[in-house]
Amino acid sequence: MAAETELYDQLTSRLNSATAGKDILLSLWNATGDKLLALAGQQGLTINRDKDTVEVTSKDTQGGWKEYLGGFKEWSIDNDGVYVRSDESHKLLIKAYENDDLLLIKVTNRKTQTDMFGGLAIVTSYPIEAPYDDATTYSITLTGTGALVDLESTVTVPDAPTLTAVSGDGQVALTAVLPENNGGSDVTKIKFQAKKASDGDDLWSAPVEQNADDLTYTFSDLTNGLEYSFRSIVTNEAGDSAASEVVSATPVAPEGGA
Repeated sequence: MAAETELYDQLTSRLNSATAGKDILLSLWNATGDKLLALAGQQGLTINRDKDTVEVTSKDTQGGWKEYLGGFKEWSIDNDGVYVRSDESHKLLIKAYENDDLLLIKVTNRKTQTDMFGGLAIVTSYPIEAPYDDATTYSITLTGTGALVDLESTVTVPDAPTLTAVSGDGQVALTAVLPENNGGSDVTKIKFQAKKASDGDDLWSAPVEQNADDLTYTFSDLTNGLEYSFRSIVTNEAGDSAASEVVSATPVAPEGGA
């Protein structure tokens, strides 16, 4: 039974990590850049990534083998599907094809709601096929100009953490929670800051920095009965997040204390 469970877990893990082709969508930004349009009717999608080679073979090359260096890179996207001329996306393609307009494209995974690739492209092929016994279809080739940006590997700063505070005698204990969005890179550091609640925003204390595997910190030597403000910041390889929402707490002496 244990072996069957292990096999099931392995298969499930593989299936969960696999990407279904039907989930990958080609989208286009409209002319004003305020709307992302999924290309209507799309079925097949191929992202081509190629590189030129520069031959550097010489007469004394070892063993008679040709030798090459990498040259310029290029990319293109081939897409086909059912033709829906009335859709805004195909109207945009027609205009771009006729006017040689550049299109800003994005390839997304609709299942995981994540971006995969993006770049500028020109429409270099846009045939329409109308067989007598089937639906009218289109195929399109978008040839990239400049880089195809791998949006999945683009690292940004993380979202801000959240913070809670618990008052004690002359101290306040802080606990942070890491953000769900880490910017595509593990959070490695966390910083805590404090100030008197009545002080201005330019009077935050120097940050206390520690590794992100320790998300708690206690500010001590505080004045009981005085309100303090606290915030935290997390860091990944791209830099610091925005500060957390400020939380306030007032240290209090224990009942019956001096």
